[in-house]
Amino acid sequence: MPHGVNRQSDISAAHSLHPRLRTANDTGSSVDLLNYFRATIVTHVGGISGSTTETHALRVEESTDNTTFTTVAAGDLNGTMPSITSQSTIGSISDVEYLGGSRYLRVYASVSSPTSGAIYSAHVVRGGARTNPV
Repeated sequence: MPHGVNRQSDISAAHSLHPRLRTANDTGSSVDLLNYFRATIVTHVGGISGSTTETHALRVEESTDNTTFTTVAAGDLNGTMPSITSQSTIGSISDVEYLGGSRYLRVYASVSSPTSGAIYSAHVVRGGARTNPV
């Protein structure tokens, strides 16, 4: 890291999907990227106790107005959002970089064949703050 660069004042994290048990579709809170150059979506799997057919597919959605959200195109993501199943590793963390230009992001969880549910969270880590400290 170059001398004089303080990464701690360059980034800011925000919850989209708070950590909790989910048994149905869930729309995360939107995160405002104003004054940031980049964002990374970080997910953490706490556990899943559902059947082998239960799936929690996560996707990133974007918006320019914080009202109308659409799924982010694969070309605007560096990495793939996870699908949480009975085969998911408890405690696993994944990160996907957002390359698009929309102001707002959120994570959406699409749940199929729910039985007992899964515990997980998704956060948006904003980086490249235009002004410091954040």
